[in-house]
Amino acid sequence: MNNAIAPSYDVVVVGGGPSGAIAARLLALENVKVAVFERNERFSIRVGESLMPRAYDMVQELGLGARMAEVSHVAKLGASFGFGDDKALKRIAFTDGLSKGGANAYNVDRASFDEMLLDAARDAGAEVHRGCSVQSIEKLEDDAVEVMVGGQRVRASMLVDASGANTLVARHLGHRKSIPEFRNFAYYAHYTGVKRGEGLSAGDVVVIMCDEGWFWLIPIDETRTSVGFVVDVAFAKNPEFLRSTFSNGRWRGLRRSGAAVKTPSGRARSAPGPTSATLASPTRVRDISFAATPRFLSTRYFRRASASA
Repeated sequence: MNNAIAPSYDVVVVGGGPSGAIAARLLALENVKVAVFERNERFSIRVGESLMPRAYDMVQELGLGARMAEVSHVAKLGASFGFGDDKALKRIAFTDGLSKGGANAYNVDRASFDEMLLDAARDAGAEVHRGCSVQSIEKLEDDAVEVMVGGQRVRASMLVDASGANTLVARHLGHRKSIPEFRNFAYYAHYTGVKRGEGLSAGDVVVIMCDEGWFWLIPIDETRTSVGFVVDVAFAKNPEFLRSTFSNGRWRGLRRSGAAVKTPSGRARSAPGPTSATLASPTRVRDISFAATPRFLSTRYFRRASASA
């Protein structure tokens, strides 16, 4: 249950996703008076389920390894890619990467992962207010920030914008803009019964390229797989394209044989796919075609895109 919102804090964090929750936890551990305002009462399905090895190391550094064991996740050691009309996938193990970091990574159910991080921020001493949106920025100066939350003016010395795609600070400063050559939408949902790799590749994220965009398949727990399709806005606005791609809660492009992804143009690309797959969540749509610059705006406030972006 939310506590009453105080009139002032040292730091106000907008957004309780991974970036906001981690920032709030680290600040609270340093005895900074910090409040997180998260608009969602609870988290649901969202993109950003395939984490890189650095995220694995970060969870350990934050002292959250034991909590992570309780989050729905799949261990991941690499990724598999299909290009053009390839007959087989190309697998890349994290041990073959250019970085010198670890070789372990996670695929996660973002709802449970994000809840874990936000709970950890609260346990460290941060105030967490759910169902609270920061409606506007009234003042944005060094050591002097004022925002409106539910009709209440809240003051702080610093604002951390972890609002992800909402880009609160960028919108306020007029820095958010569309990228004309990168007008993409993502359609995604969770399925059960999707065929997966075996052995070391069992947790791999699978990426399949096609003329119209690209597919992802991400195992997120023992039974569910995240299936997504990123497509240019020109296709996304075509009703016939949508009808031919999605039908009766199923992705027509993912053939039951598990042998190929069939693109709207009719050509097949090899990939593991659903075998009698069943829809396990609503299909979501998200616009991912924007940019917000500059990233660092002042010595006292900055925006940081959440991992949910």
